[in-house]
Amino acid sequence: MLLDAVYLQAGARVQCSARAVSTAGRGGLGLTSPLVEVSKEEGLCPPHTPGAIGAEPFSAKIRYTGPDDPQHPNLIRLTITMPHVDGT
Repeated sequence: MLLDAVYLQAGARVQCSARAVSTAGRGGLGLTSPLVEVSKEEGLCPPHTPGAIGAEPFSAKIRYTGPDDPQHPNLIRLTITMPHVDGT
């Protein structure tokens, strides 16, 4: 998994795609999220290192929802957390 701040600028479009693969190497159903656009009005967080361009820290979790999930049974839930940095 890779997220690079160079591509996450105002007006950029982001889409996630995931496919589970069994331990035997068999691929499951691939799923793609809807496209979303990074806001042009609300701005972006500045980089952690002033003047730097490049990857920013993030945390990613991937989880199988299971057959008993009431809204999204048998799917993969991907959660990406990027820390916010206040500007000056």
